[in-house]
Amino acid sequence: MSNLKNAFAFIGNDSGPGHLAALMGIPTFTIFGPQLPQLFLPIHPNAQYIEGKPCPYKPCFDYCKFNTPKCITNITIDEALPKIQNFLQVVTTSQQQAPGTNL
Repeated sequence: MSNLKNAFAFIGNDSGPGHLAALMGIPTFTIFGPQLPQLFLPIHPNAQYIEGKPCPYKPCFDYCKFNTPKCITNITIDEALPKIQNFLQVVTTSQQQAPGTNL
């Protein structure tokens, strides 16, 4: 948590640190593979996410029926980068408008 306390944003996979960041008031961008964002998106007004392609077995939690988890490995940089850039723009703009904040 000490690494998160000075963060202005969190970008990562669906995991505990993302939820801790949101709990600490840090905007989050989550990369979802086998889980459902509708159930597991960190609760924060600026939370955003990208989700892998549909899979008939989703959510599969800690077990995948495929040798490679297609739901997350099929997210391309070309898909993710614009969403992450938009997230960072929103976060940067909202923090610049908030009194007493600095980046």
